Amino acid sequence: MTHLPLAARVAPAPPPATQRIDKWLWCARIFRTRTLATKIVAEGSMRLTRGGDTMRVDKPSCLVRPGDRIAFLVGGRLRVLEVRACGLRRGPAREAALLYVDRSPQPASPLNSGKEAPCSRS
Repeated sequence: MTHLPLAARVAPAPPPATQRIDKWLWCARIFRTRTLATKIVAEGSMRLTRGGDTMRVDKPSCLVRPGDRIAFLVGGRLRVLEVRACGLRRGPAREAALLYVDRSPQPASPLNSGKEAPCSRS
């Protein structure tokens, strides 16, 4: 009989099917701290779309699952994120990027971005 370390005998835990929205936003590295994620959610400016139904989220304990869409304003910019998976931990940015698809609309470009001269009368 061989003796394996405990870590080698235990299978890794599968990701949870649901996760609190504040923890998911933190694991996905959308906000730097879980406290900040909790505060933003509690303000009530987040919208959660599940199965075509959109609801306002104002409780950090609201559960998200793969397929949900989360919409909110941050820094005056609309962010729309589709949940792909729930996270086990707050890992590196590459790992966090696998938790969602960013469906945010592109910011509107200014009328005159400085690349061409403004119209002048001749």
